[in-house]
Amino acid sequence: MTQRMFQTLINQAKAVIDREFGIVNSNGVIVASNNERHINTYLDEYDEVLAARQETYVLDSSTYINIGNRVKPDFLGYVRGTGDNYAVALHMLLISAYEIKNFYDEKYDKNRFLKNVLLNNVLPADMILRSRELGVDVDQPRLALLIRTEREKEVAVYDVLQHMFPDPDECCVIVIDEGNIALIRKLSPTDGDEQIERMTQVIHDTLCTETMIPAKIGVGSKASSIKELTRSFKQAQEAIVIGKIFEEDKDIYMYSKLGIGRLVYQLPITACELFINEIFKDDSLETLDEETMTTILKFFENNLNVSEAARQLYIHRNTLVYRLEKIQRNTGLDLTNFDHSVVFYIAILLKKYLANKRDSKL
Repeated sequence: MTQRMFQTLINQAKAVIDREFGIVNSNGVIVASNNERHINTYLDEYDEVLAARQETYVLDSSTYINIGNRVKPDFLGYVRGTGDNYAVALHMLLISAYEIKNFYDEKYDKNRFLKNVLLNNVLPADMILRSRELGVDVDQPRLALLIRTEREKEVAVYDVLQHMFPDPDECCVIVIDEGNIALIRKLSPTDGDEQIERMTQVIHDTLCTETMIPAKIGVGSKASSIKELTRSFKQAQEAIVIGKIFEEDKDIYMYSKLGIGRLVYQLPITACELFINEIFKDDSLETLDEETMTTILKFFENNLNVSEAARQLYIHRNTLVYRLEKIQRNTGLDLTNFDHSVVFYIAILLKKYLANKRDSKL
């Protein structure tokens, strides 16, 4: 339907633009043109224009204007001419085409609707009505994931994800903005955290193998209905932010497994600073060197087991005991005591959180 409306718009603009011009869809196919021989053919220079990532691009005496997201544009327009007059005329044409497409998508496009649901742009009262109009199952359990990559590389990531999940009824791939792509995945009643984590690992490994692009993936909790998708997506966003602070060595962050980091992230900065200053007087926490911090973290990873921690650190058990005693002398905390170790662990998380806040202000 949009193709027919685009062509009607092109026919009306023939008297204004005296060169060949047209509209190209997101797959690089010319869907409307004043040269009917080129309709439904591939625009040869589409890939080069897309790679330029510019709103207006001039190539070989032709002008191209990108409309929508530059990662996967809604469409672009072209005119076989250069200069301000052609650029302005084409831009005005595309503004009208964009309004037509928006009107059509609001009524008929599932992906646009689901994107608006994720971004909380749909009123709850309208959500159920629009879901039924578009044939979206209201009570189907779903999961929202957010994949964050380098901004100039999302096109390749989007293509791989589309290839992995070709059925839009099972999994929707949605470009949120440059650098962020969302997945809305249907879940079965038997899908638990283990299955979700395994699926996410497959996605991450495939992206790394196929594109060689580093990616961070945030996973929200299950949404039992369409109304809960917004919450699930917000959790996926928060999972990446929180995970990069407290688990920076990982690439997959499940909101349900972020543990105490989620709590720390909600604390006011002043409360965090007061806690550290009260527990570690004279900046005793800052005096611990990198080797000591590695020892402490490995000790915590092994549930305060001295022998196992020493084995993984490739040191003698007595050496680890000596280091723990040194930490106690410097900080006043005995890490073999559960209560003291909890305090120290929280302090480490608070230190990471405060460092992140300071860096974000720079």
